Amino acid sequence: MFGTGFLKRRKASAQGRIGIAIDAQGMLAVRVDRPFDPRPRIEACAYYPHAAEASWPQAFADFARDLSADGLPVVVSVNSQLASLLQLSLPDVPEAELASALKFRAREISPLPVDDMVLDYVEVPGIRARGRERIGYCAVARLSQMRALRDAIKASGMALTAIDINDMVLHYLLARFQPGEENSALLFMGAQESRVIVARSDRLYLFRISNIGAHHFAEGTNLDLGRVEGLVLEIQRTLDFYDSHFTDPPPRQIWLAPEWPFIPHLTRQLGDQLRLPVHEIVLAEAFEGTQRLSGQPVDLACLALGAVLRPHDERAGR
Repeated sequence: MFGTGFLKRRKASAQGRIGIAIDAQGMLAVRVDRPFDPRPRIEACAYYPHAAEASWPQAFADFARDLSADGLPVVVSVNSQLASLLQLSLPDVPEAELASALKFRAREISPLPVDDMVLDYVEVPGIRARGRERIGYCAVARLSQMRALRDAIKASGMALTAIDINDMVLHYLLARFQPGEENSALLFMGAQESRVIVARSDRLYLFRISNIGAHHFAEGTNLDLGRVEGLVLEIQRTLDFYDSHFTDPPPRQIWLAPEWPFIPHLTRQLGDQLRLPVHEIVLAEAFEGTQRLSGQPVDLACLALGAVLRPHDERAGR
């Protein structure tokens, strides 16, 4: 979501793009050839097992070398420790002043000081708001950290085009499997936590975070039924909230990612309990070269590929 202001935009390459996902444990980068073709090819993948700010210069230098990425455009997806997503009402001010006005609303929720805050926003479509008030999702991050991230990537020789957040890049990935105007829900099982989003190809409606992660499930068929019930409840609450707060048609199907060994069994369990079609996101159905992801953290791989799929010149959906 973070684009203009502190980040100078660059023209994206039609030939190749780098997507990088950062979480608390490490960073994963993918190089994808012709990312907006019907079936892009994954050319290379690399993982760096550290994520602290002090490790960024070395990590991005290694990525640039290992992925032959010098000069290639990069989109980075950062986790909630680096950027948080808030729902705020959008004040009735000129568009050019809106980001500054939102900073003062965000400071009531975010611990970040206004003078070290960078903020970007997207208006939430189809929401039943009181009166004529508009609602937006606002990504808020520490300006000094985003500058450090920008500078580390620039020093590596790669060309940063955008910094985005996990919920947004997941909706770009979902759009590759659920194109068109139909709304869908996605359950994304990260290693430590899960996320539920409601989206369609051109917009993110809703997001929800749960502390039930992939580490709660074994690799076999005997799933922890209590955890499954917890996920069912999270999804149902998300769908119920959507029904009561949004005017656009509700999701008619649910997608699951990434491809952990237990996901096929979880797909069947959720389908039985939610009484909606539930599908797995299988990366090989949308990308060539998925064998290059073998042995890498599957959740970070999905996020990095979602970052690669960020539309050209997309800035907070506007």
